[in-house]
Amino acid sequence: MRHGEWSWLIQRARGLERLAAAGDGEGCRAQLLSLSYEFERLYDEQALAFLRALDTPAATQADEGAMRRAQRALCRAVRTVLDLPAGAAARQVLSPAVVALAQSWRPPGEKAAALEEKEQRLLALGGREDGDFARLTALRGQLAAALGYQSLRDWADRETYGRVRADETRRQLAALAPALRALLERLRGQYTPFFARRVKARPLPPEEALFRLEGALSGCGELPRLLSYLRVSPYADLSPARGHYSFTQPLPGRRDAILRHTAAGDEGDLWVLLHEAGHYAALHPLLHENPCALWFFEPCRPDLAEWQAMSVEVMAAKRYRWLYGPLRARPMRRHLVYTLLHQAAAGLAWDEFEGLCPDEQTTAGRRERWRAVCAKWGLHGAMTRPDGYLSVDALWRQPGYGLSYGIGGLSALGLGLRPGGWQKLEQLLALPLLTPVDEGREKLALPAYEQTLRLLERGLEKDGDPLAT
Repeated sequence: MRHGEWSWLIQRARGLERLAAAGDGEGCRAQLLSLSYEFERLYDEQALAFLRALDTPAATQADEGAMRRAQRALCRAVRTVLDLPAGAAARQVLSPAVVALAQSWRPPGEKAAALEEKEQRLLALGGREDGDFARLTALRGQLAAALGYQSLRDWADRETYGRVRADETRRQLAALAPALRALLERLRGQYTPFFARRVKARPLPPEEALFRLEGALSGCGELPRLLSYLRVSPYADLSPARGHYSFTQPLPGRRDAILRHTAAGDEGDLWVLLHEAGHYAALHPLLHENPCALWFFEPCRPDLAEWQAMSVEVMAAKRYRWLYGPLRARPMRRHLVYTLLHQAAAGLAWDEFEGLCPDEQTTAGRRERWRAVCAKWGLHGAMTRPDGYLSVDALWRQPGYGLSYGIGGLSALGLGLRPGGWQKLEQLLALPLLTPVDEGREKLALPAYEQTLRLLERGLEKDGDPLAT
C-alpha cells in the first residue's frame, strides 16, 4: 500500500548522498530535515496500519519489508554525509546520539538483507511449532554470519546491547542461579495457598483502571499527568472487549505513542497496564525532543526499556491499596515479588538456551537442554514442559531479549528495595533509551544484583513483605 512512498524515500536518500558529494552543505541540511519529517510520517502510518491489522499480520508484512529497506537507505545516507566535508552543516541538526549511531552503523550486504526479509516473513507467518523455531534459529545463524558476526549470540549482544558489558553481566547473573532458584522455591512454597485462592476479576472500565493507577503513582512526577492524558489520547485503546494484546508503540511524527491494553479478566490486568504505562512514560521524553534522523536507527535499548517498565510496577506496589484495596494489597505485593523474580529467571533461562540451541538441531536435544536450563534457574509452570521454550512468547522474536528481562526484573526490584525509590524512578524514566543499563544503575546508585537478592531475603525474613512502604 505504501510501497511507492517508501521507494520514493529511498530515491531521496540517494539524492542526499549526491548533494553531499557535490559539496552542497545547506542543501544536505535541508534535505536531511525533510527526510526526517517524511520518514516519521510514514513510520506513524505503518504503526497505525499494524494496529488496524493485528489479526492479519501478513497484510502488513510487505510494507514492513519496504520500511526496513528505506531505513537502511537513510542510515547509509546519513553515514555517507557525515564522512564528507559537506556534512558539517548537516551535523548542526543532528544530536550527538544520532551522530554516534550513524558512525557505528554498518550496512548489511545483499545476502544479509535478503535473510532479514526472510526472517521477518517467518516471524509474521510462522506458527509456534518446533519446526518453525528450528528454521528461525538456523536462519538467524546464517544472518549473523552474513553480517560478519562470530555467532548468533555475538550478533544478538552487539545488536541489542552494543556490546556494553554484556558478557560481564551474563557472568554475574550466572553466578546468581543457585540463590535465585532457592528464593523462587521458598516463595513458591509460601505462596501456593494464595495462588490457589486467586480468582477471576471483572475487566475494569478504562476510566476506573486509570483512576486507580493515578492514585498508585501519584508520587512520580509527570507520570500521573501522562496517565490522565490517556483518557483523551486518540492512540490509547484500553477497551476490554477486544483480543488480548498489550503493547506500546512510538508515533514520532505525532509526538505521541500507541498504548494498547486489553484486559484478560484477572487481577494481573493492572500489572500489565502499569508495565505499558512505564514504557509510555519512558518514550515521552524521546518523543518530545524528537532529534532529527533518530528514528532511522530504531533507538531503543531493551534492557533499559524493560527495567523502566518493571520499575513502575514495583513502585506502584507500595500503594497497592489504590489498586486492590487494603485486604488484597499485601498478598498481591508478595505475588509481584515472585512474578518479577520468575520473569527474570525465565529471561535468563531463555538467554542461556538461546546461546546453546544453535549447536543442537534435534528436537529431542532442544527439549533436553530446555529442561536443564529450567531446572538450573528454578522455573515453574507451563513453560517447563518439554516444548515450553515455544511458549516464551515475545522473547524468541528478538535475539538477545531474554537478558533484557533478567536485567529488568532484578534492577526494578533493586530500585524498589532502596530508599528514595520515587525520586529514583523519576530519574530512571528520564534516561534516554540509548543509555547503557550499567551506566543507569551506577547513576542511581543501585545495589549489585546479588545484593538485591540479599535485600529481598532480609525483607522476607523480617515481615514477608519486602516492597511495603
